Amino acid sequence: MGRRSAAFFGCAAALAVIACAAEAFAQGVAHAPPDKAAADRGLEVSIKIPTAQAAGYSYISVFYKRRGGVIYKSVFMQPAGAAYVATVPGDFVTFPGIEYYISARTRDGAVQNLFASPAAPQFVPVAEEARDEEEEDEVSRAGTDLFADELAVFAAEAVTVVSAARVEQVIYESPSAISVVSARDIQNYASESLPEVLRTLPGVEVMRTYTMNPEVTARGFTREGQNKVLTLVDGRSIYIDLFGTTFWEFMPVSVWEVKQVEVIRGPGSALYGANAFSGVVSIFTKRPEDIKGFQLNQTAGETGIYTSLLAGDVKDKVGYRAATSFSSPYKYDERFDSAGQVVRGDGLVEYKIGANQTASFSGGFNRGKATPIFTLIGPIEVEATQGFAKGDLVWHDFKLQTFYSILSADLQARFPFPEQMQLPEDVKIGNVTLSQGTPLAPQGFGLEMPPVFGYGHTFDVEAMNTFPIAEVDRLTIGGNVRYVTFSYRTGAEAEDADWNGANQVLFGSFVQNEYRPIPEIITTLGFRFDLQSVQSELPDGTKQRMQPNYSPRASVVFLPHPDHSIRLGGGLAFRNPAFMESDLRMNVVPAGPKTLVIEEPTLPASLREVKLKDVAIDYYGNPGLEPEKILSLEAGYGVRLWNRVRINLDFFYQQVYGLILFQGDINKFFAALDTQQDVSNEDVFTFQNLADARNIGVEAAADVAITEWLRVFANYSWQKITLLNKEKYRPEGCTDPECLEKFPMPTLEEESPENKINAGINVSRWHADLNVYGHFVSRTHRENFITNLPAQEIKMNFAGKEFKWVLRDMSATPSKITGDVPAYFLLNANAAYSFLDDIFRVGFGCEDILGSSDSLVGDGIVTDAAGNPVKVQSGRALQYPRSNLFGGILGGELIGRRFYGFLSAKF
Repeated sequence: MGRRSAAFFGCAAALAVIACAAEAFAQGVAHAPPDKAAADRGLEVSIKIPTAQAAGYSYISVFYKRRGGVIYKSVFMQPAGAAYVATVPGDFVTFPGIEYYISARTRDGAVQNLFASPAAPQFVPVAEEARDEEEEDEVSRAGTDLFADELAVFAAEAVTVVSAARVEQVIYESPSAISVVSARDIQNYASESLPEVLRTLPGVEVMRTYTMNPEVTARGFTREGQNKVLTLVDGRSIYIDLFGTTFWEFMPVSVWEVKQVEVIRGPGSALYGANAFSGVVSIFTKRPEDIKGFQLNQTAGETGIYTSLLAGDVKDKVGYRAATSFSSPYKYDERFDSAGQVVRGDGLVEYKIGANQTASFSGGFNRGKATPIFTLIGPIEVEATQGFAKGDLVWHDFKLQTFYSILSADLQARFPFPEQMQLPEDVKIGNVTLSQGTPLAPQGFGLEMPPVFGYGHTFDVEAMNTFPIAEVDRLTIGGNVRYVTFSYRTGAEAEDADWNGANQVLFGSFVQNEYRPIPEIITTLGFRFDLQSVQSELPDGTKQRMQPNYSPRASVVFLPHPDHSIRLGGGLAFRNPAFMESDLRMNVVPAGPKTLVIEEPTLPASLREVKLKDVAIDYYGNPGLEPEKILSLEAGYGVRLWNRVRINLDFFYQQVYGLILFQGDINKFFAALDTQQDVSNEDVFTFQNLADARNIGVEAAADVAITEWLRVFANYSWQKITLLNKEKYRPEGCTDPECLEKFPMPTLEEESPENKINAGINVSRWHADLNVYGHFVSRTHRENFITNLPAQEIKMNFAGKEFKWVLRDMSATPSKITGDVPAYFLLNANAAYSFLDDIFRVGFGCEDILGSSDSLVGDGIVTDAAGNPVKVQSGRALQYPRSNLFGGILGGELIGRRFYGFLSAKF
């Protein structure tokens, strides 16, 4: 930037500050900015506000950052006589200077800048000089007093959120249980995977089936292909409509682009519609003014290779952001073996039309490959390309968003089936007796499934407006229309295969009223109506259906004291079935000749082949599925103590109806192929509304800032899931072992951990950082199609006789199956140092410090003398059941100790 440009922008910023100051003084507000500041000393900021005017504010804050910094921090201003005073911590008062502005929150929730603004902050120069000897002696003599001063200058941060009510509000006024992850929190955790950072939050569960396949949920019901949480990036949903889930490692932005993450724990359909079932994760990226320069981030080591570049700036009324990144995580099981690759690129251009008036356009792409993604019909290798374009308009209280996204995906699944089979008992054919263990070679079925090629388009338009009806009432009205289409075909080449597909139109509208009859009470009432219209194009014709849904909610927040809040609330939410559950038809076994070849030379050639049907076995979605529904009631209490301690306590009760579960029946699989059995191949694999359940829980969290450079936190989550209507899972009188095994109960009660504890410590002093995190998760247990597959009994007509065999006994390769996941504890740590005026930051970290760095021995599963699995290899943690199924490993990667290093540079 040339001198003239620099001078021009400096003058523009100065004029903006003067204009803000003039407006404030016109209101009777007086503030004199400091001329300069002493390095490493707290900077006192004061402002005089008429008493009548101050009575209209909930709080007043100073927002500050180092010159050239990215994120503003804040401190509350405290009354001191006729003025309000706050002290900016000395760690932020460094050369070349500090920038700040003063803002107030009115009783009706509006934000009012009293002096300067985020775009045009006040600059206070800081001299680059060391203390003289007299000052050093004074510090030496009064060390304990300085420590006390550090305690005194700390004030609680004024954290604001927008996701809980879709309007900006202070976090303790939120109608929902909500947690916030800042850019600083992400930097402290030093992970390139956002789910690992979310793991630190109360009530949030993270389960990795594979390295590239983390499942994130809130308040229980943790399952494969997790689809209970809606994920947004700058207001745009990023869940994949085909699966109804979020592929976290394929996110369109890297963690370094994230400014703040707001996590709602509890239903959000009253504002967001479908899929905001048990929570909402709303990700906000950095704006151009948060970057102002160029950033490079590099991480490498046993965790993988990650590189990101980020640039942004604001010139006059125009700002831009551009970013690109590459990630290649390494598998937990095998060091330095890539689990996949993702390349991203995105950009944003923003134009500030006027005060609270902006228009922006953003777009981007990402291309990735994962080997594999876990599903209950076997692991799937995914190679996908996504692109999006998005436009936003903010005009005071009116917001308009429109976006388009495209997805192209290639899926290659492998059905878990024995490659080599054997006779489980002696069988006599003609005059030849075949002994147990005689090899059987399956031909034409059970191995590689035909690949699936597909693409989808999503168009979405959303508008909302907030109407301040009076000083005590705020009404928000909004709605959206979303059109989604997905087309696919299967086959080895798929060039001449028939295209199947489905499209849906989602219409939604909502209204929310926030009423504040007195400053201490906030009531929120909301209601949303959604209508889903789905049309499926399948070989057997076109099918169409419509589904309305209603989502009310209500809450009351009581603020008996500025540092205390009490919240009561409840509501209904829903999740529509995903395309894969309701409308996808995928070929599992192609049509064509299928035989079991008996590999016994003494048997006549005419008797060596057992012919099966030439039919195809397909996976069928269930178009008759109903939406999952949830009723939630919750209560919360929050308190701030001594301006250094934040404590939150939340209670919840949830009742869930019609949970959609996968159903796979290997007996029907074989019966559909048996020439002697008349069994349809349409219901071998499908989804059904099977389970109703109840969940009650408690979440407790404490965050303590001991000094401005030392922070500790801890949280505890407890929940208890109970399966309801148990009688519907088994026929009446089903008490004998054979019947109980034939009709197993869903294991929902044990699939989510009852207890979860997180704790951490963050030290930031003298340009150095030390961060330590611990995560404890109690044991879980789950049984599903994969874990039950080896024990499935099948009926086969073999050599003119009907036999009942167990698949495990028919496999030539033994299986090691257990549905148990033992309790585990992860201890992660990292350290970093910033130098050259914080331009460079280098560090190193370690995941699972208490784990083992040893390579896996075999499949990592330890068995007893009888060959039954009893535990996994010592020094390894497991988050999902690990199965050696017919010689192949499915799910449950073993997490051990891994080291990595990282480097960041800002220019």
